[in-house]
Amino acid sequence: MTVKDFRAAALVLALLLVGGSAVRAAESAEGGGKKEAQKAEKSEEDKEKTPLEKRLYNLYDALVKYTNTHNHRAPRRLEQLTSYLKEGEKGLINPETDNKIEMNAKMSGMPEMLIKEPAKFITFYADKDTGEKGRAVIFADKTIKYLAEKEFEKALAESKPASIPPDQRFEMMEREHVAPSQRRRRR
Repeated sequence: MTVKDFRAAALVLALLLVGGSAVRAAESAEGGGKKEAQKAEKSEEDKEKTPLEKRLYNLYDALVKYTNTHNHRAPRRLEQLTSYLKEGEKGLINPETDNKIEMNAKMSGMPEMLIKEPAKFITFYADKDTGEKGRAVIFADKTIKYLAEKEFEKALAESKPASIPPDQRFEMMEREHVAPSQRRRRR
């Protein structure tokens, strides 16, 4: 993958994030009946979601807020998202098992632009299989699926960040103002 490909992927991701906020701003400017209709639709969608699915969506939203305020990097620990959750620490708990929902360790501290295929990258998942449905997971494209245990293990193993060649790593570090050459000068 070239620098150009990474930049294109980063631009698409940025457009998705910025586009979503622009759409929300336009919708709030329209106001009135349309806003009420959307609320009704959303409440119908929420009724269809299980409590676990709602928690996974809330964690995903917290992840987006966190990355927007932390130089577009994922948190190193799940607990770093609590201040972005309405429920606080309770928002980290699987309501079906009372155990903590898991964060994909491979995204710990990772820049969001390194996710090659968001539809295949698991961000959060239930602590265990939920019975007939399987294990609940939410992907980086905000899709929730229930996977059988073997399917889950395979999908989690394949949820890898993109590998970056050394020359591109340096460029990325420079953009983030942490290039090794800059660190040496500070000493």
